[in-house]
Amino acid sequence: MKPFVKKSDIEKVYDFLTDNDYLNEDITSYEDFYSVLNDLETSKTIRFSCPTTIANKIIDQMQRLFNDLTPTSIEESARFISKRGVIITTQNLYAVKSRTKDKSSKNYVLIESFFQEKFPL
Repeated sequence: MKPFVKKSDIEKVYDFLTDNDYLNEDITSYEDFYSVLNDLETSKTIRFSCPTTIANKIIDQMQRLFNDLTPTSIEESARFISKRGVIITTQNLYAVKSRTKDKSSKNYVLIESFFQEKFPL
């Protein structure tokens, strides 16, 4: 985490993601979510319950809170799982980003607004 990020900030992100059904709290607990993002060694994963285009937007916005949340580190960690149960790879992230045409969709706006409001940079 970057120095300005508190544990309570990670909890706000988790609550936002579960409240909007981007994550299912029965599959990814807050403890698992926190562990994936912060622990060097963990077998926990984050499994998104939304399309990879939306998961990509979430990851993209979460990068402002972490020093090493890059497409490469995401793939190497094997901790980020798509709705279909597949490990999210660097190629997935770049392909989805280039394929996504509607950047003004309701989900994109909601995610962007949340991160800009809670974590202005």
